[in-house]
Amino acid sequence: MKRVLLVAALMVIITFLGCGQASKTELSDMRDLLTTGHWDQAQKIVDSLLVVDSLDLKASYGRGLLQEHHGLEWDAMISYLEGSRADQGYAPAMKDFIRLAIKLDYYENGRKMANILITQNPDDPEAQFLTTELDLAQNRLDSAEAGIKAGTALTADSNLIFLYQSELDLHSYDELKIEATLDGLSKVDFSTAAEYRHLARLYKYLNMAESEIHALEQAVDADDDNYPLKIELAQAYFDNRLFPEAIDLADEVLKKSNNYGNARVVAAYASYALGRRMKAEQYFLEFAEIHRHSAIPLEKHGDFLGHFNVHKQAMYEYQSAFLRAENEKYVDDYILHLFYKLCYSLLDNRDPMSSKEKLDMYEVIDPNSYEMFFLKTNTMLAYPEMQDSARSVVDKHLAEHEDDRHWLEMAAHHYYRVMRPQKSINMHNKVLNFPYPGYETYIGLLKIYKDRIDTEGVDLLTEMLPYRFRNNRTILEMIRDIYRAGEAFDKAVPYAEKIHNASPNYLPDLLILSEIYSRLQRIDDVKVLLERYADDNPDAAEAHFRLAEFELEHGDRNKILPHLSKAQALDSTFGSTFELKGLYFLEENQIDSAMFYFRKTIKLDWRTPLAYFHLGEYLLQRGDNLARVEGLGMAAVRLFGTEDPRGHLLLGNAYLIQRKYKLARQQFHKGVLQFPDHGELHFLLGKSFSLLKENAKARKWLNLALKKNLSAEQEAEARELLKDL
Repeated sequence: MKRVLLVAALMVIITFLGCGQASKTELSDMRDLLTTGHWDQAQKIVDSLLVVDSLDLKASYGRGLLQEHHGLEWDAMISYLEGSRADQGYAPAMKDFIRLAIKLDYYENGRKMANILITQNPDDPEAQFLTTELDLAQNRLDSAEAGIKAGTALTADSNLIFLYQSELDLHSYDELKIEATLDGLSKVDFSTAAEYRHLARLYKYLNMAESEIHALEQAVDADDDNYPLKIELAQAYFDNRLFPEAIDLADEVLKKSNNYGNARVVAAYASYALGRRMKAEQYFLEFAEIHRHSAIPLEKHGDFLGHFNVHKQAMYEYQSAFLRAENEKYVDDYILHLFYKLCYSLLDNRDPMSSKEKLDMYEVIDPNSYEMFFLKTNTMLAYPEMQDSARSVVDKHLAEHEDDRHWLEMAAHHYYRVMRPQKSINMHNKVLNFPYPGYETYIGLLKIYKDRIDTEGVDLLTEMLPYRFRNNRTILEMIRDIYRAGEAFDKAVPYAEKIHNASPNYLPDLLILSEIYSRLQRIDDVKVLLERYADDNPDAAEAHFRLAEFELEHGDRNKILPHLSKAQALDSTFGSTFELKGLYFLEENQIDSAMFYFRKTIKLDWRTPLAYFHLGEYLLQRGDNLARVEGLGMAAVRLFGTEDPRGHLLLGNAYLIQRKYKLARQQFHKGVLQFPDHGELHFLLGKSFSLLKENAKARKWLNLALKKNLSAEQEAEARELLKDL
């Protein structure tokens, strides 16, 4: 049977005539039952409708409520569509369809439904305000203002009217109006969970995380039995790096009922962020097991894996979701939604052939869309024989789309993917000339500035950044990281501080801020940060380890061992504490004790390079167990990566001592490629060539070494070697 597009199905809604309202009360009760965790009673309501008539479309609406609370939003939206056809003017199904359409950025069909809803319910203020929410989501501010006026005429709820008017004002790019609106919101006494939740939505739009969370906490206080509201708060905790709080709240919801799928999703994300990967996967495994016929848990698992950069596995999940959606006869709109995710994932994982096969099969579904056009172009670029054509096709279309914002936004993304950054910047700048440029435009520019370490570009962007994006965490992180990479540490400080203050117990951001302070010689500020973190997290081994690390570098050496002992008492497997003890004893010239702790670190399989390097260096100087030194050197090279050349020096010297000159030459050459300004690596590479009797190459590298920083001893040896060549 041919699947039907949701947009086509919407067109037939108005042809259904009303035939009774008997089950409306039960269905309205059902949402309250699901909100408060009474799933069995809610299921009985749907079952009772099915007993009377297995084809009762009102039961579809009930099924949609169940699916939405399960976390199966696309399934619910399809059910709401069926439920809204049950009888003309069946508003609850229409309203819930619109709410989900806004949540899923499915605006076109949401608007079609909203038009029908308003036509059939012109005196319903909720219908007017829902349409306003849709207008605001699409920045149709004139239409939103008209909707608020229409809704105001239909209700006496002054707080509701004020919230919607405030939401409209916050969508303007008028900073004075935004600040005045925020001031007005702070002076109103809200009391209901719905009001606080609406207030939270306003703060979320402005990326005011602390205010959003506070409003949601007040909403939960006002309605403690509202479990979907608690999931919303848990999601806000996660978004703002408050991971333990997110897990605790999600688990509280799941104790009430295992059926809340989105509680599992939030708990999985937060668990993974805390390094509890097995637990995170368990949450998703249970979610998928409960809903084994739905494609949505698979899609959400793919999103989850992609979020944490596990791209290959994400691709497999999208493939599984896509196949399940086809097998379960989902509507084409959802299959197309998965199709685009899958094809881009295939390209990102360098599988253009599979992407091309999917394109050949599905181009007929969406032949004229911009998404399909750019996906085809990106796929063509993967084939050498098509690259010239692919590079020119977007340029050729550019002239006819100069005034088409959506096309320009997609072209900017395309040019970035195909490594034409200046063209991407040009497209983003064109989009900035339109009203209300969006998040993706600013993020797109920042990605290019990050690749280029372009601090001047960031300076210009921060001056034009709209009010609502000045607190966006991702944007703040990118600005901070670009300034940090460009060593503009004084400019990085306010962004790093704002990020840290939003979640002071999130250690990675705290450590970045402390590093920036260190580079600016603000050592006292570093100490305050670390002490405050240890006070707030007395049971965290890493808190005490970081204080010991600070004291070793900057402070009181008498405090180092007590801090480390406290950390080890909390976590005896925390390898960094043993490595730091080794470094402490090494500085104290207690070599045997130092090596004992380095060996202990390695025995714990702790992936930090210094223990491997120092133990290897010790054995190398003794000329003892050189095969072991090779293994330690290889580990040091891998763990140091591009941060430190000492792994290459250790491994190369181990080869030299054993007269494995070719291996030594290869290792030092790898080191020179990674660290082109490192004099000792150049010197040792030249020395290796001289031992291999490759005199011309030896002279080249030794002469280069003399132009770089060498110790006096190395410089003398290099000159002596050159005399002998």
